[in-house]
Amino acid sequence: HGLCYEDEGVVKNTDNVIRCMMDPKVRFISHPDANTYPMDYKAWVEGAKEYNVALEMNNSSLRKPALRPGCMDNYRVMLPLCMEYGVNIIVNSDAHDPSQVGDFSLAERFLNEIQMDENLILNLDLVKLKAFLLNP
Repeated sequence: HGLCYEDEGVVKNTDNVIRCMMDPKVRFISHPDANTYPMDYKAWVEGAKEYNVALEMNNSSLRKPALRPGCMDNYRVMLPLCMEYGVNIIVNSDAHDPSQVGDFSLAERFLNEIQMDENLILNLDLVKLKAFLLNP
């Protein structure tokens, strides 16, 4: 979010997030999708693999792509890389309205379209999600 972070360019943005991943308390990276803060997605996914961090697929970003410019294109880059490297994702409604809590319909459609490996979606299986959280 702009109140918390200022764009420092692809290289520095990517480095900053990977350095955050090094902290064992960091288990997920949210909003990995907008061009507002451009990233090197290959390096980012490699960092997530190295530090065992999951990346978020955000339904709200798909609901309002004008607020998250480039999100669909960036997911088309990031998610196949997650499959290539075996990086887990978590799917989030990121509801900004109570009526949207738990609505993953756009994310589900997108994940089906790209044939996402369901074994990498942590929150499809409570046991797998708990194991991920408890065993960094």
